[in-house]
Amino acid sequence: MIRMKGLWLSMLAISAVITGINLNNIQVSAKAKGLSNTQVNAILTKSKLYRPSKIKPNQETTFDVFLKPKNESQYFQEALDVNTPGNSQFKHYLTPTEIGNKFGQSNSVITGWTSFLKKHGLKTTVSKNKRIIFVSGKAGSIGKLFKTNLNSAKYHHNPFQFGKVGPKFPKNLSKSLLAFVGMTDHSYNNAFPNTDLQLAETRPSIHKLGGYTNRFTKTYHLSSILKKGFNGKKNTVGIISFEGIHKSNAFHFWEHEHASISPARYTVKNVQGNFFNPKMISNDSGEATMDVEYAGSVAPQANIRMYRQKSGMPTFLNTVNLFNMAYDENKVSSLSSSWGLQSNRTNALMQKKGMLPKQYLDILSLTFAQGDIQGISTFSSSGDTGAGEYYVKQIKKNQAILGHSVHSNDIITTNPWLTSCGGTTLPYSYTGSELGNSTFGNISNKSERAWGSNLLNVLKNKPELLKKYPRIRMNLTTGGGGFSEIYATPNYQKGVPGVNTFNARKLLTKYNYPIFNAPLISGTGQGRNFPDISANADSWTGYIIYQKEKGQSPWSVGAGTSIVGPQMAGAIADLNSGRSTRMGFLNAQIYQLATTQNSPFNPLNSTTDNNNMYYTGQPGTVYNQASGLGTVNFEKLFEEYK
Repeated sequence: MIRMKGLWLSMLAISAVITGINLNNIQVSAKAKGLSNTQVNAILTKSKLYRPSKIKPNQETTFDVFLKPKNESQYFQEALDVNTPGNSQFKHYLTPTEIGNKFGQSNSVITGWTSFLKKHGLKTTVSKNKRIIFVSGKAGSIGKLFKTNLNSAKYHHNPFQFGKVGPKFPKNLSKSLLAFVGMTDHSYNNAFPNTDLQLAETRPSIHKLGGYTNRFTKTYHLSSILKKGFNGKKNTVGIISFEGIHKSNAFHFWEHEHASISPARYTVKNVQGNFFNPKMISNDSGEATMDVEYAGSVAPQANIRMYRQKSGMPTFLNTVNLFNMAYDENKVSSLSSSWGLQSNRTNALMQKKGMLPKQYLDILSLTFAQGDIQGISTFSSSGDTGAGEYYVKQIKKNQAILGHSVHSNDIITTNPWLTSCGGTTLPYSYTGSELGNSTFGNISNKSERAWGSNLLNVLKNKPELLKKYPRIRMNLTTGGGGFSEIYATPNYQKGVPGVNTFNARKLLTKYNYPIFNAPLISGTGQGRNFPDISANADSWTGYIIYQKEKGQSPWSVGAGTSIVGPQMAGAIADLNSGRSTRMGFLNAQIYQLATTQNSPFNPLNSTTDNNNMYYTGQPGTVYNQASGLGTVNFEKLFEEYK
């Protein structure tokens, strides 16, 4: 699992923050040198498990009641209609209350639920969309109602059952239920893989490798928009987070970048959810700091609002609650998340074990589509493990057996109702890179390319480094992209050149050994293609962030696709400040624009030195699975976007 904290990084993108940093000019610790290839192989195939803290009967906890929407097919159609030029409903965004009146449950059903739950000693809050009831109360009261113990609860075929037998609920309420969410958050079986492996710390020379906000704004033609005064004013950018920040770091950075330092500019909304393990909570997160700083510098006059869950672990309940709160408030015009929810294959295993309701994918889509209906542009990082992720094949006692597949992808970033952000590497030249006591020469990149490891050619020329420093294999980070096998190809992608076809070079084995001189292969795929758009994410051309750490320089380099999403959200806030209505769900338009003569996108379609360690370019098309539609020219997007 990857959890970014103070720029120390664990290895596997299995369950949490999607981010990444490459090896560059770093001194490897003695502990790192001592790992053998056999030990690294074991780390890549096995993992210990995080398990939730036990809950006592008198402790407070929460769960959600998700109700069925009225006319679900029309609900999703509405999300497309209000974002598609030429449709009679185009830009007729709805408020959360209007969505509730049109697609939510009746007041009588809502009252029935809240009254019933209140009789059992539980407190309720109803969302404006009339589809979600947030419930809180003592674990003992919840267990008594559902005839279960929350420390061992499991989902069954009966949606009301979590123990050996199911409870009795009024029939008129049963008909309206989609699923209960969060009932197993304290269950011992609700395990998360934990590689708990620290790589060598990355503190490269900021003068050689790092850039500030203008690295993004100049490269992607946003500077001209900012010069016109379209700087995010009267817009709010939302940041989804499971960790906190010291806001003094963000304000110091914003002042350095000539962005607003109005005290009211940054706010935090703490969102109801379940604790996982109190010891895992971070109030000074490198990931969250990076997200807030760059969203607020790319949109220098926009407000920044963090939606935070103090869990330290993105359980399904905590994740959907964060998004639902952001949409329910309807304060933000764009929203970014750098956190994932494990791969589709891991979640399928957890659902089979009774830790997730079978409707979990539908709940995600209903959640994100609400943002689209409201005209909120939602962005998610595509991941830093290239084509596919490590996933949990099986659980044996306190250990996870891991697999890896190009068909294993996070269930959030591949969702078709948000915009998935991939990574690139900018042109650069770097001399005299060092690893331990070994100098392995110069590294260069002549043109912007899909984010793939820059160490591949180095290792080809000096394969002995693989034996001397086996951990190199665990740092071949690269932008996420490929095909999702759990979501159908969305209509906006159908017929777009490059979608559902691919070129690829298999450059890594399942143990992350490099494969040199890999041939180009071609084929077809199906499902949701991702990412949608891309921008610089490689630490070789990374971004300087400010975060005070005891005994260390506060200025350091951050990177990964998790810095792309906040910058995209900030850029959309800038564009929104120059428009009369929100830009809304981008995907409904950008795939159309990409096929026009004056496309605002630059597809990265070379088949050499342009890959995410598997997928590469598709010459003559407008889309590939390594970088999506490519990079954005925001000046053109501002002109062409309806």
